[in-house]
Amino acid sequence: MILGSLTGPRILSAAGLVVWLLIGATATSAQSAQEEPTTIGILKDGEWPVLDDLLAQIQAELEILVEGEFEVRFPAEKVADAGWQLELLGERFDDLLGDDAVDLVVTLGLASSQLALNQDRPLTKPVVAPLVIDVGTGNLPSAERGSGVENLTYVSIPNTLSDELATFQEVAPFARLALLVNEELVPAIGALIADTTSLAEEAGVEVSFVPAGRDARSVVAALPAEVDAAYIFPLRQTPEQLGALVGALTERGIATFSGLGREHVELGALATIAPEDWRSRLARRVALNIQRILLGETPAEIPVAYRQGRRLLLNMETLRRLDASPRWEVLLEAERLFDERADLPLLDLASAVGRAVESNLDLAAERLGVAAGSAQVEQARGQFLPSLELSLTGLEIDSESAAASFGSQPKRSWDGGLSLSQVIYSEGVLGNLAIERLLQLGREAFLEQLQLDIALDSSTAYLNLLRARNLVRVQRNNLRLTRANLDLAEMRRDVGAASYSEILRWRSQIASDRQSLVTAESNVQAAIIALNQLLHLPLEEEFRLEDVTLDDETLTPGQDQFRGYIETPKHYATLREFTVARALKRAPELVRLDSSVSAQRRVLRIARRAFWMPDVAAQASLEDRLDESGVGSEIDSPADDSSWSVALSARLTLLGGGRRAAVLAAEHELEELIQLRASTAEKIEQGVRSSMVATRASFTNVTLAQEAASAAAENLELVQDAYARGVVGVLELLDAQSASLQAEIGATDAVHDFFIDLMTLQRVSNRFDFFVDGAARSAWYAELEEYFAERGVEPWRPR
Repeated sequence: MILGSLTGPRILSAAGLVVWLLIGATATSAQSAQEEPTTIGILKDGEWPVLDDLLAQIQAELEILVEGEFEVRFPAEKVADAGWQLELLGERFDDLLGDDAVDLVVTLGLASSQLALNQDRPLTKPVVAPLVIDVGTGNLPSAERGSGVENLTYVSIPNTLSDELATFQEVAPFARLALLVNEELVPAIGALIADTTSLAEEAGVEVSFVPAGRDARSVVAALPAEVDAAYIFPLRQTPEQLGALVGALTERGIATFSGLGREHVELGALATIAPEDWRSRLARRVALNIQRILLGETPAEIPVAYRQGRRLLLNMETLRRLDASPRWEVLLEAERLFDERADLPLLDLASAVGRAVESNLDLAAERLGVAAGSAQVEQARGQFLPSLELSLTGLEIDSESAAASFGSQPKRSWDGGLSLSQVIYSEGVLGNLAIERLLQLGREAFLEQLQLDIALDSSTAYLNLLRARNLVRVQRNNLRLTRANLDLAEMRRDVGAASYSEILRWRSQIASDRQSLVTAESNVQAAIIALNQLLHLPLEEEFRLEDVTLDDETLTPGQDQFRGYIETPKHYATLREFTVARALKRAPELVRLDSSVSAQRRVLRIARRAFWMPDVAAQASLEDRLDESGVGSEIDSPADDSSWSVALSARLTLLGGGRRAAVLAAEHELEELIQLRASTAEKIEQGVRSSMVATRASFTNVTLAQEAASAAAENLELVQDAYARGVVGVLELLDAQSASLQAEIGATDAVHDFFIDLMTLQRVSNRFDFFVDGAARSAWYAELEEYFAERGVEPWRPR
């Protein structure tokens, strides 16, 4: 179908619908091929890239429409350009009308289209005027649906300024509006200017009209001081000049709204509601009108009404610069350019995981626990080292007691002492030191385990945030599609091909799609908070994200080399065995449990030796009277003021102490740890094998999901085209749209599911690729090759 090839994905024009429904898709095939080519002359206001692009699209559309039936030419010598000198337009128009070599005239420009309508003498050949703004005064020529003027058809574009101003007030409220209009067009569009000014004032906005040239500084200088918003009509400026103009206006705090569309917003204008494809849709409408004339339809009877959809497009960077904050409802459905701030730090998957491992609070706490464990090891070692103690004692007693002691204990005295003790052998002390060393190995292994867990949690959180953001994009596009389908339904109703219930069905679908979009956006915020918590950042910190791709060497390194180990079931089974063996050898969970098992064996040894192994220690002490005074100090005591002692002791508990119960408890706890170790090893093996199976499947699913999404999108386009022609009903289109939506979500999810499975596999394998340097990766491949060689399996090679 011709029209289907012109629409692009999912959007049809009102003109296309009218042609197919009213004159039928078979009308052209009933015509005989034209023997003589049709020459089309072009009347242009002046040189302007926008008009040149519109003309090129008209030519392309018409060429497809009339292929095989009519030969149409657009000779360069039949393009009459008035060079923005409006007084020359009439002369150029007369030249085209009087040129016998020109069969049909298309007016390109507001002034030339207005001239065609105001022509005070009969038109001698068909004229198509595509840029007629309906200012609502009732002065446009019309008879029923057509122009009613012989040889004249035009496209009546409604002046939607009142709707635009209402929308723009929601984006950035303003009270004084400047209308910027191409200064060369001012004489030709007086009615449009007056109507626009009236509409703005009815909306409670004070209006200033500013003719705009190409110099941005001159335009800004001409603005009244109180202006806080500017509406940009199509201006004859280069993109660089227009960018400078909107930049200067934004710098002055003036919100800029564009009547031309997306290209202005991309250059810095705040907002537009003009559809992105307005030129292609208008070109298609013009081409269809020309085709109808070639088929013999009377130009004066061709419908002139034109429905133009409206979609809010926002430049979020400009919005931030103006410090404007629209309501949630306004932001919900708007298409948003530069939604991510360019000045935000860029975060990729590897840097997110690195930040989490470095800064996560759980890891920080565990590192302190490991440091405390090191101190505990030293504390246990200290119990086996010599202990030297110094003492000083000051004593004062009552005089009667001092006198009765006959000098052995004067009233006041100072005694000093020095004692040395050394554990010669103690199973408890030696065992405690060994146990603390083993427990410290366990603490270090748990720290490594927690690092791996945090790496997995942060990578999963990052990927879930990417998934949530992409889902918002998909849901927003789906909402735009539903609104486009509502436009189609309204077009069908206009020509009697649909009932009002169909309109209501699409409105219901829009409400449902908006709910899905709200949920998707809230999921993004929740995902941001979850990731920031793992990274120990302010919970609502913003950053730019780098998407993940299958060809990212930091995430999937050495794919060509790795392919040889996974290409067949036999190779993949061998790889699984290698990965399991390596995981069991390096798992920190098993290292930790092995340390606990060894420590518990030492506990059991202590408990058993407590029955027969004594604790042996040596002590030595020296004491001396340093000073004495008061009653009794004058009497010489027969005892020496200094004394010393040396002792060797052995201590063994013979009865009590719960020694047998301690042995039984230690034996049971040891067996418990051994069983727990076996269970953990089994779970690690199960995790590795399951993850490898899941990763292989999710990798394959990426391509399959993309194929499904492509097919569903193509099917949706065909069904939408059939819906526009009345071949299928609303339910069929809804089903196709729903299938396309789910397939697109599936294609987006498939990539993130694969990387989440890959991160899970790397976690259970105790090896994250973005923490591995080239040397370690080479060593890993060497170990892999050796493992395959030992089992007689050669890496797969393409033949």
